[in-house]
Amino acid sequence: MVFFREEPLGDLEAAAGPRGAQGVALTPGRSIAVDPQSVPLGAVAWIDTTEPLSSTPLRRLVMAQDTGSAITGAVRADYFWGW
Repeated sequence: MVFFREEPLGDLEAAAGPRGAQGVALTPGRSIAVDPQSVPLGAVAWIDTTEPLSSTPLRRLVMAQDTGSAITGAVRADYFWGW
């Protein structure tokens, strides 16, 4: 299940994008959602994979800034591509 809530957004906040569980705006291409029982929020992680349906490498530092109920375990993450 996915839950949403309305929040008032100022001009700068609206441009920053959605906020994750850490309470800060998610950064496209740099934020991930994790299982906080395995990876603490705010932790830095390294991604070394390929882009979906491609052989283009995707290697970069990311930050655990969100959680998700379907993300369980230490080696699972949801990559935030952007909005």
